[in-house]
Amino acid sequence: MPLLEVMHSRPAVPVLLCAGLALGALSVRLALPVHYHPQYDKAYLRHLHIRSAGQLPSVAHRHEVLMGVSDPSCDDGRTNLTRDWEEGARPYVCPAEQRLSVVPPIPGRVDCQRRLPDDIPLAHVCMNASIEYGAGVPTYGHHRPLWPVYGSYRYLPPQRWLHSVEHGAVVLLHHPCVEPNQLRQLRSLVLRCIFKHVVTPSLRVDRQRPLVLIAHGCAFQMARVSTELVVAFIRARALHGKEGRLAKQGQFQDQLLRAAAAPPGSDVTDSVLCPFYPNPTASDSLFAE
Repeated sequence: MPLLEVMHSRPAVPVLLCAGLALGALSVRLALPVHYHPQYDKAYLRHLHIRSAGQLPSVAHRHEVLMGVSDPSCDDGRTNLTRDWEEGARPYVCPAEQRLSVVPPIPGRVDCQRRLPDDIPLAHVCMNASIEYGAGVPTYGHHRPLWPVYGSYRYLPPQRWLHSVEHGAVVLLHHPCVEPNQLRQLRSLVLRCIFKHVVTPSLRVDRQRPLVLIAHGCAFQMARVSTELVVAFIRARALHGKEGRLAKQGQFQDQLLRAAAAPPGSDVTDSVLCPFYPNPTASDSLFAE
């Protein structure tokens, strides 16, 4: 091929490359299963002695136990804490038989309640009683009165971080056997997106999708991290719920490794979500209610 023809053909290479990347990003979005549940978890409603979702508007938001008040007779953030810990004494340790040698090449999965009312009755339960959840990762439910200081934890049980979710936080759960680079990438995105976040390991997480983002009534499970999808999820789902805009910091800090800081370009009220990623994306509507 003549040199001139080669030189004239080179500009097409970046075009083709960009087109390939765009198609690749599109295929990631289209391959993401999104499961919207039109009604609430029926087992959870039975636990609340509610026979149907139609009864919810007549049920008051239950706050018999005051939140955010340290009380040795109820919840002081120090007593009987391992009652809530799952899978034995060290749920933050990777069991040898569960170590992952490769990142599973499977698409993420989204499970959301399409309509989760602000007045769904969520009780504050003292430490003298257990709080049980079904299998898998809960996205709403009864919780302890003291909610966590926002930040990263060696381990934090769902009885604590579900209170954070009620206050509009995004929770990053990871299997203790997760591939470290994927965890670092996702954690970095969350920290730069939102002040109101919690990061903790959990053995409730599926090993095939060892990274999970939780927001009010919604879970995004993934094996690999996509910046566009993570940003879209946080923008669409953070700060929801009856108390989703509550800016008050938590009180509970057992096992806290690092407290949260306001992301550059935002503040502790999260007036700007994911300020490092200002432009709209093609995935922004994917997680909309």
